[in-house]
Amino acid sequence: MARPQIIGTVVRRVELHCTAGGSNKDYVVTMTGIQNGYLVFTEYGPHRQLQNGKQQTSSPVSLASATRIVDNLVAEKRQNKGYQLVSDERPKQTQPTAQPPKPKKVRAAPKASLDQLPATSRAALVRMF
Repeated sequence: MARPQIIGTVVRRVELHCTAGGSNKDYVVTMTGIQNGYLVFTEYGPHRQLQNGKQQTSSPVSLASATRIVDNLVAEKRQNKGYQLVSDERPKQTQPTAQPPKPKKVRAAPKASLDQLPATSRAALVRMF
């Protein structure tokens, strides 16, 4: 099978390597998040030459289901096929940015009538408006 095109944001990526019986091959399981759920992909091939793979989920699944699928695939390869864990990456999700500080309340100037202003200020305001 051809190597699958991995879509979505990587939530988890597990890399395994096997040297049992003279082998030298890799197996990678990737879980991605998309708008309406999670997808799981596998890739495998000679060491550092992932050539084959498949999308393990035909449609998006819940986070719990995707995690279970990844864990089962990894366990099967480690227990039955002699693969060793190279890495289990869970990229940090972007943290929401801190909210900007609330604007300080500005106290309104006391209202004054036009009659209370000095004559020069009254004249300037009258010219402006």
